[in-house]
Amino acid sequence: MKFSEGGPMKILIVDDNSEDRRLLRYLAERNGHHVLEAANGRDGLERASASLPDLIISDALMPVMDGFQFLRQLKKDDRLTSIPFIFYSATYAEEQDVQLGLSLGAEAYIIKPKDPVELWQEVEIIVRKVGVRKVVPTELIEEEEDYLGKYSEVVALKLERKIQLLEESQRSYRILSEDLSQTVKELTESERKFKDLTERSPVGVYVLQDGKFKYINPRFAEIFGYTVLELGDKSYADTVLPDDLPLIEECVRKRLLRQEEAGHYPFRGIKKNGELIYLEVYNSRTIYEGKPAIIGTLVDITARKKAEEQLQQLNDELEIRVAERTVELQKAQSQYLHAEKLSAIGKLSASIAHEFNNPLQSVMTIMQSFKNRIILDPEDRELLDLAVKESYRMKNLIRSLQDFHRPSSGEKILMDVHASLNSVLLLCKSDFQHKRISTVSNYAERLPQIQAIPDQIKQVFFNLLNNAADACQDGGVITISTWREERRVAVAIKDTGIGIKPENIDRIFQPFYTTKPAVKGTGLGLSVCYGIVQNHQGEIRVESQPGEGATFTVLLPISGVREAE
Repeated sequence: MKFSEGGPMKILIVDDNSEDRRLLRYLAERNGHHVLEAANGRDGLERASASLPDLIISDALMPVMDGFQFLRQLKKDDRLTSIPFIFYSATYAEEQDVQLGLSLGAEAYIIKPKDPVELWQEVEIIVRKVGVRKVVPTELIEEEEDYLGKYSEVVALKLERKIQLLEESQRSYRILSEDLSQTVKELTESERKFKDLTERSPVGVYVLQDGKFKYINPRFAEIFGYTVLELGDKSYADTVLPDDLPLIEECVRKRLLRQEEAGHYPFRGIKKNGELIYLEVYNSRTIYEGKPAIIGTLVDITARKKAEEQLQQLNDELEIRVAERTVELQKAQSQYLHAEKLSAIGKLSASIAHEFNNPLQSVMTIMQSFKNRIILDPEDRELLDLAVKESYRMKNLIRSLQDFHRPSSGEKILMDVHASLNSVLLLCKSDFQHKRISTVSNYAERLPQIQAIPDQIKQVFFNLLNNAADACQDGGVITISTWREERRVAVAIKDTGIGIKPENIDRIFQPFYTTKPAVKGTGLGLSVCYGIVQNHQGEIRVESQPGEGATFTVLLPISGVREAE
């Protein structure tokens, strides 16, 4: 075929290096060409004569017949003389080598190594320029004597270079030999120092190979209660507690396979007398006498382990004592919550009970008697019914005070948040009126009930409302809002009081912290609220700016599906 046609070619590759032949074959076949191979010039000449390839790519330096002789013989054969020929060589890479190849009739001379893609691109460019069966240039060497002269010059120059390289190699060998002798001396000295170091080391040192100890220092043998000679004949398995043997075997395996380069781990060992000891080893992979091995250090940590066990025992005892003390503190906290509740409403409860309970009962009896015995006008009877009704309302108020004053049962039950808020607001009504404070209730419809200890939750609402009232020093408004927030009920108590300074926000829930005068506050109200809400798995938040009031939001988890009407 014609090269200009761009179709597949039959290419003969001649090279004694099989890897180079494989590369050129791959490049040619990937581009759709057929490939023939030969390992030297003589074989290449036979393949060319038998197959008449479209292109020949040949190395220069080959056994039996080199590339120059191969090309010379091709040009003598009328059937082969016009086959394009490309040299691809690494050894014959000098200018005179290239000139000799071109003067023998080669179309191109490519120097190894070359990027495979660039190599084949250059071959295709050469092929397109040359064309099939193109007439051979007239500047070729025709006289045998001329050829032999130039060929001998190239070979002689190459031989001279090889001799120079050989002399340089001999000089390098002498230098290397001297360096090697010095290295041997240094290694011998290093080995002596290593032995001196390990023999005096306070930690055990060992080399393990094929499950046997190849080297151990005196300290290593001492740790296990053996002499170096006694332990030298034993397997490492003889010194390890059987339960820990799989751990050791797995670590050794990983080191030898380079899955782990180095590391340390604890294990339990057995001394010669059967005593259990605790050890810590650090090891890594090495080469010992030409074979993979494990080199490592060993430390006896038995004393430290016993100290840790004693410390753990003391820690366990301390935890028990802390738990017992916690129970005591919880009991004390329950008593304290009750005492705080009594302190908060003591005066109000005693005053109302004393001033109203007995007289109220007398008034109610008299009014009932009037109602039953005296005939009244409709208007008078309506007023009398209203008075009886208001008397019963006062009686309920006194009963609410008594319920609030009663000690907590400590049991959680379903409770109505709105009813609890209304009960506490009733208790605070008189105090709010005295302080010129009005209240606004924004209650959510059908708010779910919660499972809680009612009197404790009332205590939280009472403390927050009292704090809001104290903050409204010149009167104001307290807004109570409720809503459902996912699986929790939210109660927000907002006042229009003096607010809280930013630097005090993080401290207001701490016990005994207060900004009130000593006669008005103990610093325990908000701390109690925080503790109660936390014990109910809830959350209490505060938002405030000085002069703009404060909002305390209590979030308590919903229990059950019942909802307030």
